[in-house]
Amino acid sequence: MKKFELNEDVTIGSSIVMKKGTEVYEYEGATYGCCSGNELPCTMEPGKTPFIGIDKDKLTEITEVKSAHEVLDEIADIDKALAVNLKLMEILLRVQGCDDIDTLIEAFEEALTLLKDNRDALSK
Repeated sequence: MKKFELNEDVTIGSSIVMKKGTEVYEYEGATYGCCSGNELPCTMEPGKTPFIGIDKDKLTEITEVKSAHEVLDEIADIDKALAVNLKLMEILLRVQGCDDIDTLIEAFEEALTLLKDNRDALSK
């Protein structure tokens, strides 16, 4: 979802509805043809309604810059999630074709514990 800053006031008729400098988000839901070809549907909060069609020339896209620390944290979470997925695949392969209920229950409990213990990394 793209984030924008208004580079001039947005008006409806002669009333200012949004001031220059206001941050808005591109609305990605259904607009039912309410916006013209030169307008972008925008909201004040990501993914929320109501939306308003704003002339594209009044919008400047804001590029979020992440610190090296934030990027490294994201990489660590991705690495952890990949390791969890690999371990889950190993569990599945170990029980493939198994008909012993105790072995299957043990594998299921192991997988469930793995998922619970790594919930934070997997939810990102």
